[in-house]
Amino acid sequence: MTINSETNQQVARFFEWMLEYYKLDAIIYPPSNQAPLKLGVNPGPGWMSYSLFSALSGLPALVFQTGFTSEGVPLGMTITSHAWSEARLIRYAYAYQSRFNYRKAPASVPPLM
Repeated sequence: MTINSETNQQVARFFEWMLEYYKLDAIIYPPSNQAPLKLGVNPGPGWMSYSLFSALSGLPALVFQTGFTSEGVPLGMTITSHAWSEARLIRYAYAYQSRFNYRKAPASVPPLM
């Protein structure tokens, strides 16, 4: 696929159409097509980042932590919505993280208080 302004507009129109047609406030999807890898591990063939969708569309997107794999690697999800809906995305992510409280600071980070 050649990336150009027409491609960007098509991706944006597709997202906007889905939001309108299905009467959605936002669309949630995984950040990639595979579980996250530990630092330094090569993803290998077939790995794809879905952040390309929001990057191409120009629509706001937010990736936030939703838990951990059995190996302790953080999991996340991406949420995107209409243009200029950043405040809504932050509220949704904040509500999710407040409810489930999966965040845990890395061992290398000292306590803040």
